[in-house]
Amino acid sequence: MIRGSLAAGEKGDAFVLAIVLILFAIVTIFINQKLVGTRRSYETIGGRGFVAQISKLGKAKRIFQTAVIVFQVLVIAIPIGLLLWNTLMLVDGDYTLSNFTLIHWIGPAGTHFNNGEPGVLLNPKIWQTAKNTIKLALYTAFFTATLGVILGYAIVKGRGTKLSKLVEQLAYIPYVIPGIAFGAVYIAMFARKLGPFPALYGTFALLVLVSVAKHLPYSSRSGVSAMMQVGRELEEAAHVAGASAWRRFRSIIFPLTRAGFMSGFLLTFITTMRELSLVILLVTPSTQLLAAQTMFYTENGDAQMANVVILILISITLLGNFIIGKFSRGGSLKKGLGM
Repeated sequence: MIRGSLAAGEKGDAFVLAIVLILFAIVTIFINQKLVGTRRSYETIGGRGFVAQISKLGKAKRIFQTAVIVFQVLVIAIPIGLLLWNTLMLVDGDYTLSNFTLIHWIGPAGTHFNNGEPGVLLNPKIWQTAKNTIKLALYTAFFTATLGVILGYAIVKGRGTKLSKLVEQLAYIPYVIPGIAFGAVYIAMFARKLGPFPALYGTFALLVLVSVAKHLPYSSRSGVSAMMQVGRELEEAAHVAGASAWRRFRSIIFPLTRAGFMSGFLLTFITTMRELSLVILLVTPSTQLLAAQTMFYTENGDAQMANVVILILISITLLGNFIIGKFSRGGSLKKGLGM
């Protein structure tokens, strides 16, 4: 209904609907805080010894392994396989061998297929769109992960206080605002010059700004979870030894919570890569993104081209997941102390 109201030019109705959703979310968060109260720490990194106990599944191991494999095949392998098969069809729905083609992947321009556009891999517009998507995901992930660690540290340090609860709730609010309404608000704010702020509509900076604001809840939650695993005695010992607050954070806290930083980075990266509702009103031909491009292809009747772009988006996201995962193998206190 929000999208329909915006498309019809009835922005007032759209914002009223968004406010109703936000009010429902605020009430839910308030009830959650009352029921759960102050979350307890579950420290796993401290100054005392600890030995993890592994529970063996015994004969049930094979059953669980089989169940996991079957589940992954049904919800991942088969859908992606059918998606790939669809991109190799000249005419959608015809499964004969004579209908198989690579025209949607490497076809030349000027044919009566795909509205005359070349195949995705030979299409300069798609390459530029992929570049924009990766840049946006990396910038957003870095800024939100950094802010998430800082917010997590501040929230945990003041745990139990009203200010800490307020900061945590405020950081979570963007998550409950509908993405398309969030984008519409930023259009209204930056469509023209606003005080010292220039008109940002149509710029890449606006996409970064709105993406960081929208995805901050992911990294802040990750930062809080990571900070709650670190025992206070480590920082207290460093404080007694005369280390400054910055030295304690840089040499002890951050190295031990680096996995949380990378977790927030990775989660935001993946979410931004596939984001659609948030950016659909903000993208322009020069700032087009892969997720939005799939919708434009679909609306123009080029469903197979849209599926090719989806597969490319999945491939880039998986590659990014693999590369980022190489840098998220936990923290090291020794590295943080420069030893």
